[in-house]
Amino acid sequence: MVVKYRELALRVITLLLGLSLLQFIVPFTLTSIMVINLEALGVLIFGLGVLFIYYALRKETPLPRLAASLTLIAVLLAFLQLFIYSGVLGASYGIIWGINLWVFLFSAALGTVVLLAYGVKVMLEKPFKSLNVKAYTPLTALLLISLAINVAVNVSYRNWLDGKIDRYQPDSPRLMMFGVHVADLGVNTLTLPNDANYHTISTEVLKAAGEAGAKVAVVSLFYDAWMEGDSQVIGESEKIVELVEASGLRLFTVDQGARYTLQDKNLSFNEFAAIHRNYTRFFAERFKPEYYSVISEPDTYHYTGAVHEAFNLTAWIEETKASARLVKEVSPGTKVGVSIYYNENELKFYREAVKLGELDFIGLNIYSYGSSALHLFNADVLEMFQQVIDQDPPGNHGKALWITETWNGVGGSLFQSWKEDSDVKWIQATAYFAESNGMEGYAINYGYHLISYRGPWMGGEVNLYSRTKVFYALKALTEETWKR
Repeated sequence: MVVKYRELALRVITLLLGLSLLQFIVPFTLTSIMVINLEALGVLIFGLGVLFIYYALRKETPLPRLAASLTLIAVLLAFLQLFIYSGVLGASYGIIWGINLWVFLFSAALGTVVLLAYGVKVMLEKPFKSLNVKAYTPLTALLLISLAINVAVNVSYRNWLDGKIDRYQPDSPRLMMFGVHVADLGVNTLTLPNDANYHTISTEVLKAAGEAGAKVAVVSLFYDAWMEGDSQVIGESEKIVELVEASGLRLFTVDQGARYTLQDKNLSFNEFAAIHRNYTRFFAERFKPEYYSVISEPDTYHYTGAVHEAFNLTAWIEETKASARLVKEVSPGTKVGVSIYYNENELKFYREAVKLGELDFIGLNIYSYGSSALHLFNADVLEMFQQVIDQDPPGNHGKALWITETWNGVGGSLFQSWKEDSDVKWIQATAYFAESNGMEGYAINYGYHLISYRGPWMGGEVNLYSRTKVFYALKALTEETWKR
């Protein structure tokens, strides 16, 4: 009887293992491997799809066949997702990206439900049947292969970052301002202290940024609260700006509302421009920031669905000039610029924007491919941006150069804490990259990772008074920069 119950327990564990793999739960809980990369997940998903299809075709029961079909759809869409994410198909495929994501999630979820139903059915019918070792050997091998790929890619990625740190670390003193993204204004995710003993995340991030030696506080501007007349969120947002001013840090505002508040509005460019100019002037007059990136990643305004028309370089240059003039009219002391990331349309925009007399700075938004081996396949993002700078340096046109956003992949995910060591290396490498190119400033995104790698985004409580490895790395960089 003990043996039978042991077999039943093994069957349950095996079923849960399969479901966990399908839903990416097991990889996210294996903390010893530090971070899951796209290649390991790709192998895992593809292998699972093949196994499910193989075993489904060997059985007569329709349930596993249905599960196999759904899993196959998920596998194909997952690989399409990887191609789009890596930029192989380009940012203009944003609509495909969105549809693909939702179909993938639906297929994976429905496939899991079907598999669960089938697993329960099998266990109820034959709960004490001996496990088929041959059937589960490929699953075990698949897991081990995925973990091996994961470890190999992580080691390679960290070695790559070490190489970048060695290459870009400057020998001579080069002063540079450091900045931290501290808050999103105009959206209802903000809360403020109710009394002197309570600090919210945004407030504590601002405090941590100052402690780390940052000179600039970056805030993203969303239009939501002002368009909806939400007085509470407006008040909270304005209070954040007051806290920045009181902290002594310089206020750096970045337009986000035009691409996210207006997301999926499918406006014509003229309709979009009217709204964008209205709020650009409003925010410049209301907050009078020291820096204002009036357009951030112009191509994203299209693939978020804010603008339904194709990317038009001439229209974007005219919008840039008009927006910059509006800011200067109401806040003459504000330095105006734009920010780009790396793709064909963004580079076309850069080549024209860098020549505009209306702009004071050009910003680069530089993100790693996160937990990916793309750096091994001629996708060295720092080298790509280095070529952009070398071909037409902003300094040749009297403009300052910034890294206005940067992070190691995407912050705030469930497995982000396993990336903390590589996050530190990424910040070191990109800060040295900025210094070696004589940039005026460097700002990190996901500033809340200065205080925590847990929190509402990751299903846990935030210790507002803790400081992470990223905080101490940034602090060391600011001290090192100003001492040299």
